[in-house]
Amino acid sequence: MDSTIYRRDLYSAYSDTCKKHSDNTLFVFKGDEISYSETLKKAKRRAAFLSSLGYGQGDVIGILAGSSPDWCITFMAITSISAVALPLDTGLKNDQYRSMMNDAGVKAVFLSEEYRDCIEGVDALEIALDVNMGEEDDFTYSESDCDSTAVLIFTSGTTGFPKIVELSHSNILHIAYVCTDLEEYTEKDVTLAILPLFHVYALESTFMAPLVTGSSMVLQDSLKGPDIMKSLAENDITIFPAAPVMWELFFDGIAGRVKSESLIKYRLFMFCVRNARLLKRLGFGIILKKLFQPVHDVFGNSHRFFISGGAPLKEEYFNYYKNMGFNIMEGYGLTETTGPIAIPYYKKARSGSVGPPIPGN
Repeated sequence: MDSTIYRRDLYSAYSDTCKKHSDNTLFVFKGDEISYSETLKKAKRRAAFLSSLGYGQGDVIGILAGSSPDWCITFMAITSISAVALPLDTGLKNDQYRSMMNDAGVKAVFLSEEYRDCIEGVDALEIALDVNMGEEDDFTYSESDCDSTAVLIFTSGTTGFPKIVELSHSNILHIAYVCTDLEEYTEKDVTLAILPLFHVYALESTFMAPLVTGSSMVLQDSLKGPDIMKSLAENDITIFPAAPVMWELFFDGIAGRVKSESLIKYRLFMFCVRNARLLKRLGFGIILKKLFQPVHDVFGNSHRFFISGGAPLKEEYFNYYKNMGFNIMEGYGLTETTGPIAIPYYKKARSGSVGPPIPGN
């Protein structure tokens, strides 16, 4: 891949992809759709608003809200004026926010109403797109150095207190373009976005990946099982990133429903799941396909692959999904590396392997 596609600033990537795929749907959220052309207009209007307040190059602007088009468009606006976006975890205590914002040098925070009391000492700006917007024509683009900081993001803190990581424009774009090229994304793909966007895994896999490929993302603001199943039923999801614990819960839920119907049926189901490869070699492939079809119906029959990231997926669960006929893949990465440093091609993914280093790494 020609590195010039990611050796540039984020706004130039936003502008190019939104113009190229102008009529495509980028966001699906609570029954509403927002096209690429609408997204760019809204991002420029919010960017113009920020500029009118005097914010610009190097200023750190926080985002404290649940996943929504408002979140994504605000992120685009901040990074379009050479300011620095700071996504904040929505599950922290007030004193943690104050400490984080102080460490990062935050000037203002876009937030939804439920977090208004969490913020003090900086400008608190409503994130909803029906307020705090300027005029599109007032947006002035000034090119950013691709190696300059675009995002400050905190590590998960699993090995100690969360630490601030600086990610550049080129860091963000490199992962998005290289990984989607490797996994053969097209503008027809639809990604289910259930992961919180304040983690780099979600930022890349459920937001930036669809954005740079002209494809769609279905934003899910609830992690309740019925709500996720509803999104799967109502949309032709092709790519589904999630955490290992969620893949384990999904499978356990399916197996549990089978068990509630009949213990014999459950034992047969688990025997087939565990021994599907051998049974296929013995000529039972058609029977297995019929047996596992109800599971495919749950996830929708448009799926191309599932992604498990953030921690290791237990090998038996990886094999369960593979044996039922799903493509599932694991990668390995860090906040400090903008997410994945190694991922496999989804059709060649194997249990216990995160694949080779990604191109350009």
